[in-house]
Amino acid sequence: MLVSQRKPWTIAEYLAWEADQPVRHELVDGELHAMGGGTAAQDMISLNLRMALRPQLDGTGCRPHGSDLKVETGTGNAR
Repeated sequence: MLVSQRKPWTIAEYLAWEADQPVRHELVDGELHAMGGGTAAQDMISLNLRMALRPQLDGTGCRPHGSDLKVETGTGNAR
């Protein structure tokens, strides 16, 4: 499927489609964007940051997450 011709995507359509894709994408204002992968060094930095944040967040109700977590952040109009 040529994804660049199909817009705007809804969140439900994106989540259903993304689950079967070999390359990760993000949805911004109804438009799909392929995401590049990081390096091993970048992954280690991210892991170290999450490990350092974890004890600081205990008891606050907040938790650190990695880059694989999908979140909805709003409309994206604040550019």
